[in-house]
Amino acid sequence: MTAEVVVIGGQAVPRGVWLRSAVAPDQELLRGWRNANQDAFFQRSHIAPEAQDRWFAGYLLRPDDFLFIVMYDTIPCGCLGVRLREEGWDVYNVIRGTRSAGSRGAMGEGLELLVAFARARREGPIRAEVLQGNPAVAWYSRNGFEVLERGTMSVTMRWVDKPESRGQG
Repeated sequence: MTAEVVVIGGQAVPRGVWLRSAVAPDQELLRGWRNANQDAFFQRSHIAPEAQDRWFAGYLLRPDDFLFIVMYDTIPCGCLGVRLREEGWDVYNVIRGTRSAGSRGAMGEGLELLVAFARARREGPIRAEVLQGNPAVAWYSRNGFEVLERGTMSVTMRWVDKPESRGQG
């Protein structure tokens, strides 16, 4: 089956939710989203352009680290990262960015695409660590994750292969 596409400016673009690799020109967009949501991250400080550039240069050197922009048609809706660690896959850098008409649920669909991507590369557990009190804990729960452990600062969650546990978000 072929994905439906729309042609915009002479370029075919998938319809609906899809992931594309984050590239250098995305850095200011990502930095803006990250700074707007800094209270949701373990490192809560404001990120300067130079620090973002240094981080991205280092990211490009890590072969099992993947950062994606969640797209809804042609609109960047957010960011999702996944990296391979000794204990399995770690979902990180999840940022809801632009909200637009029709994009409700795009991040949840993007997360499912991210999990499929990781599983296609290598089997293993898929986890996420979220700050205590972050509303993302409920979002992960609606979108296929369950709580493994609650610590004093964070909640460790893991992906569960039960489609009926999925929600929208």
